[in-house]
Amino acid sequence: MKIKGRASHTWHQNINNTVGPRKPTDPDFPWIALQNHTGYYLKKKGALSQSQIDERLIALVKIHQSKDVALAACAPSLSVCTIRRLLSDDWEKYKSDSATPLEEYLQAIVATNHVKPEAVNVVEAKWAICLLEQTTAGGSSHNLTLGQQLRDILPLLSYEAAPHLLLHAEILAHGHDVCLNYASQLEHLRLESQWMDACSAVEWLSAGGMLHSGAIALLDHDLPTWRAWAAWRPQLVRIRAWKKYTVFAPTSLRDLFAIEGPDFASGVGSERSTLRDGLIAQCSRGSHSVLHWKKFCFSFRRNPFITSENLNGILERLTSIIDFACMAGADYTALLEHMCVGKIINNESLQILEGVRGLRNPASTLLILQAFRSETGQEIENIKQLMPALNDPQASSLRKQLKPYLVDRISYHLNELRGALLVQIDAGKRWDDAAMGLVTLTRALNGEIWLLGELDHSVRQSIISAPPIATIETLCVIRNSIRSSTFSTPTPLMSHLDAYCKRRLLPHLESALESFVMIAVLIAIWRQLLDENRQRLALLIADLPKTSLQFICGCLKDIPTLSASHVSSTLEMLNFHDSGSYKDFFTLVRLLASEIRQDTLMRWRHVLSYAIQKKHDALLQLSVMHMTAKQWLELLHGIKVIYQGSDMIEQDCSMKLMSLELHLWSQQLAEHLPSLTRLENTPESVTAMQMLKLGSTSTTNSQLLRILSLVKPRRSINHERLNATIIGFLPSRDTQDIEDVLLALSKAGSNGAEACVSVLDAKQHTSTKFAEVILAMKLRASDSDPDRDALRIVAKFLRIRLDAEGNPSAAGQEEVADSVQKQCQNLMTEARRLETLRLSLKAVAPGGVSALLIKLHIEAPSVVDDALALLPASLGSLFEAISENEIELQFPMTDLSSLQRFAIGAGDSEIFIVSATGPQRIPSFGNNQFLLANTAPDLETAFSAHMPTPQSSSHILFHGTSLDRLHAIICQGLRVQSGTALQRHGAAYGTGIYMADEPTVAWGYATAYRGGWKSSNLKNTKVLLGCELAGSKPPAAYGGIYVITDATRLAVRYIFLLASNARIPAAKDVTLPMGSVFQRLRSGTL
Repeated sequence: MKIKGRASHTWHQNINNTVGPRKPTDPDFPWIALQNHTGYYLKKKGALSQSQIDERLIALVKIHQSKDVALAACAPSLSVCTIRRLLSDDWEKYKSDSATPLEEYLQAIVATNHVKPEAVNVVEAKWAICLLEQTTAGGSSHNLTLGQQLRDILPLLSYEAAPHLLLHAEILAHGHDVCLNYASQLEHLRLESQWMDACSAVEWLSAGGMLHSGAIALLDHDLPTWRAWAAWRPQLVRIRAWKKYTVFAPTSLRDLFAIEGPDFASGVGSERSTLRDGLIAQCSRGSHSVLHWKKFCFSFRRNPFITSENLNGILERLTSIIDFACMAGADYTALLEHMCVGKIINNESLQILEGVRGLRNPASTLLILQAFRSETGQEIENIKQLMPALNDPQASSLRKQLKPYLVDRISYHLNELRGALLVQIDAGKRWDDAAMGLVTLTRALNGEIWLLGELDHSVRQSIISAPPIATIETLCVIRNSIRSSTFSTPTPLMSHLDAYCKRRLLPHLESALESFVMIAVLIAIWRQLLDENRQRLALLIADLPKTSLQFICGCLKDIPTLSASHVSSTLEMLNFHDSGSYKDFFTLVRLLASEIRQDTLMRWRHVLSYAIQKKHDALLQLSVMHMTAKQWLELLHGIKVIYQGSDMIEQDCSMKLMSLELHLWSQQLAEHLPSLTRLENTPESVTAMQMLKLGSTSTTNSQLLRILSLVKPRRSINHERLNATIIGFLPSRDTQDIEDVLLALSKAGSNGAEACVSVLDAKQHTSTKFAEVILAMKLRASDSDPDRDALRIVAKFLRIRLDAEGNPSAAGQEEVADSVQKQCQNLMTEARRLETLRLSLKAVAPGGVSALLIKLHIEAPSVVDDALALLPASLGSLFEAISENEIELQFPMTDLSSLQRFAIGAGDSEIFIVSATGPQRIPSFGNNQFLLANTAPDLETAFSAHMPTPQSSSHILFHGTSLDRLHAIICQGLRVQSGTALQRHGAAYGTGIYMADEPTVAWGYATAYRGGWKSSNLKNTKVLLGCELAGSKPPAAYGGIYVITDATRLAVRYIFLLASNARIPAAKDVTLPMGSVFQRLRSGTL
């Protein structure tokens, strides 16, 4: 039926205006007002039958935008059958068409129940309200937990209603969904051991109350464990303390936390308060004493008198331990995991956990954990650190539990270390790690009385007699120092140290040791020696061969009191290093000679004797070669003082330093020390000084003493030099000859000595022939007989001979003439070299060199003058000096024929090119820039046609090219070569001359010429042309590139010669000065 007219429209409008956004479930819903609108509508229709009323009102309800509101207004006037049929049809539409809003349908059921209960009963209304709370955003059920939702739904399932009731299937499905979600939530909490949250979630279930059969059936089907949850009565204080702990605790312990959870172990229907009660109930039957639960295994006793060890006691103690773990930290948790997971939980393991709980120092927990966890290599270290913690008075029970474990592991490790130490010692290998491991362990156990009694006798004896750790540390350092200094070569001292270590750390072997006292002294002294040198000396002394142990102990005790120089010199002597050992030898002798303690002197002179005997020849040679005469005599005197009263210095001793003859000769030399000192300062007498120091036979020694008596301070330096030179011949010449020469020189005057030196220099630095000429000249020039006698004797000694008339040989004279000529040539060569050097320096720093030459009053030519002077004469006309630093380059064509001129396009005129100077020089374009002031006449004429006045407009463009094309461009100008053989870079933008307004763009097309001039400085040079374009620029072809088709509009003005790697300036930096020059050229002012 179609409803038409204003009445129905008015009804819809009034209904909407009255209700607004409200829904039937809202407390302020306008029930009466809506029913009044419907009554007024029916009143206007007149008398209608019930079927007519139903027909008209159903039509209004169906077309109204909110059926729930329309039913609230119309249901009181509708029949029950009509309402039920309408709601049933709408529910079928909703199930087949999901576009129909469910909320509106549920609201319609609630509204109908409110205004016409006989059409929709209370049960259906409650179901609708329940479903509305689930489906409507912001419904009250959204603020409820799953448990509370299930609690609210279960009573709704108590009605034994027929399936024909509205929403019957839907409310049952909703109940199943909520129950399943609730079951999933509880299972998650159980798996995560979140028992406090689980307790809150099942609080309503634990509260009890009668459940009807429908609710029980639902719970049994969807939550089979609901009875265990309902019966669960945990200790709230405990699970509240466990709440945070279970989040961070290892997952392996979660099944352990389940002890305080519901009893799932006794079956689905268990009603015991906790799992612990269920486990106890299971084990109350039977005789077994082991309980397996998940990953854990519990061992207990069935003794009613010892409650702490039965299952109830075990579980209660375990939960108390977990309570403590919540506060104890990660170390205790890790220990709990180690003791429980994968192991049997029994009275002994719980006692360990309880004992650790009683320790005062929480850090001890980690030590116990490490002791149980560690591998064999780290186990013993953890045990050593654990020992002090076990001395805590509150750890008595813990000590009792750990004692068997500690005794077993300590005995094992001690035996391992002792065996390893013995093997390493016997094999001659390093044993410091094994020794230190053994001594640190034994010292750590030394005071543990409660533990020693349980150990084996030999192990206990090793612990009681263990030396201090510092003793073994020092012993290891000493032995390793010997190995590093001897490159692991075994020494007697190393054997003594090995035996000492074996005696102290392995007393059960009962090894004898004669050097026990000496090693003990060495160890005690070593701790006092703070510097490395004293330690090294102690090692060398302790290893001296064929020396009594009493003597070595005395020397070792002396080392701390010795001076630093005494220690270092003795050390170097015993190490026998050749380089510099003579200095240490001298120092040691001097120190021992001044030693006032006789017992110290007696010991250390034995050390000195050992060193001299081992390296006598090297010491003697180095001392004679490098010591001064004074030091040499002091050395021998010191040796004499040191060994006074002993039989070390004797006649015909095999050791020269200890021979009586050498010491007697040193006493005679002491009288001539000034002469020896003067001689050793001259290089000529170095070898002779060695002979003088050692002496010779008695006859030769007498001559040597006479020679030294002749070497006295003289009136000139020439005498000194002659004496030193002549004495330098002592090892190779007869001693008598040398004495005769020195005697003659002693009688000669200063002029004679000077003449002898001249002859000597000619002999030594030139040749014997040259010396003959000098000798003849000096003999003729001398007027003193002693001087001439000295000259003759010296010449004879030097084997320089003249003829009977006193003239040099002809060969000698020729040699002198050739020498003079060669010296003159060398002077000229040197002069030319200096001139070349001047030019080179001036090229680098012209100002500084010129200033220096002026200061020296030497003429200083300019750089241009120097450059022009080096040019060939044929090129002189091409260059003209403009200033001190500038030249002008011209291209003369006087030698060209008319045909040649015509070929290059020059005609009969000259092209005028000048070097750009002063204002014409463009910045940033280098020094090689030239201005083309005047091109060929025909080119200038053609260009001028485009520039009728000096004020005519022009533009600056650039063109890149190469040196091989420059001459043709200068003579003929730029030409269009596109499409010809001379085209170089293509013609991508058409035929013409390619120019650019940016120098950098044009520079990219310039190329360095590779054809010739390989030795020229211009071989890597490119050419950039600065050109003037008459008139306006054509449109740019691409990126600042312009194609000029009319070559007469271009005039080359600037030529820039630049290196290939030159930095090209931007156009904005050069166009202004270039434009100024172009303007002046056109106006004639330039």
